[in-house]
Amino acid sequence: MSVSAQSNRTSGADKVYDPVEEMPGFPGGMGALMQFLSENVKYPQGTGDYAIEGRVICTFTVEKDGTLSDIRVSRSLDPLLDQEAIRVISIMPKWIPGKLYGKPCKTRFTLPVTFKRY
Repeated sequence: MSVSAQSNRTSGADKVYDPVEEMPGFPGGMGALMQFLSENVKYPQGTGDYAIEGRVICTFTVEKDGTLSDIRVSRSLDPLLDQEAIRVISIMPKWIPGKLYGKPCKTRFTLPVTFKRY
C-alpha cells in the first residue's frame, strides 16, 4: 500500500498522516458520530432564525491517543456557524486513532458539519 504523508513539521514524531491504513473513527462508529452531532450542534443566536443552511467543512488532527487538535475550518459557511462547528468538534470524546503499519499515528481528518432547519 502506498501511503503519502503530509507534515507541518520535519520531525518524524510530529508528522500528520493522510491517508493511513486504518482511518481514525468516532467511538461507536458513524451512527454514533451522527447522533453526537445532531444532539450537540445548535444554531447560534444571530443567524437570522436559522436562515443559513449548509455545511461547514472542518479538518482536525486525531492524535495518537485519540484526542483532537488543530481544529480548523477549511470551508466556511458563516462566521457564527463556523465557530459552532469548531465548538462541537472540540467537545467530542476521544476518537479511535488512525493506524499506520499497525501502530497509532497522528492523522488528518475532514468532517462536514451540517446546519439545516428542521
